[in-house]
Amino acid sequence: MITTSLLTCSFFLFLYLVTHSKRVTPHSLFTLFGVYGDVSRVKIMYNKRDTALIQFTEATQAQLAIQYLNGKVLYDKPMRINLSKHAYVQMPRDSAEEETHLTQDYSESKLHRYNRPGSHNARNIFPPSPTLHLSNMLPSLTEVELRGSFGNAGFTVVNFQWFRARENEMGKLVLCCSCVWLVW
Repeated sequence: MITTSLLTCSFFLFLYLVTHSKRVTPHSLFTLFGVYGDVSRVKIMYNKRDTALIQFTEATQAQLAIQYLNGKVLYDKPMRINLSKHAYVQMPRDSAEEETHLTQDYSESKLHRYNRPGSHNARNIFPPSPTLHLSNMLPSLTEVELRGSFGNAGFTVVNFQWFRARENEMGKLVLCCSCVWLVW
């Protein structure tokens, strides 16, 4: 948030989710967009579930999210992302519970990456990639099991490589595309 003598404003992204997937939740959007900056609020529109507002604490972070995620595929549909004309994300009043779960305040979240003093996270922001770096895998896990797990989730594994480091098992997995998938 920027404060001047005349004005207080937050920076928002207006996210058009072109999918009507019930898998998209405020928390999943917080996690996805939190890669690019500190997200303070998320609201999925009650009457237009394919649209969401994401409130960032800094304009540069919102611009990075637009730069890296606009046009990327989320659940088989490309995202269209623009800056919002809305002044802020309003929390729901004591209204219907249906609307309450669609708006979440993350301003006090301990999951913010960029507000820590001395954090180097801002230098490590990149667009989505088809490469996943995996760590802390069970030593008994096999490549066949790993490929099968990702295959069962709808991914096509192009390549996998083990990195054996001390007791932790690590690896690099390359998928067929750099689509944005939210899997929990």
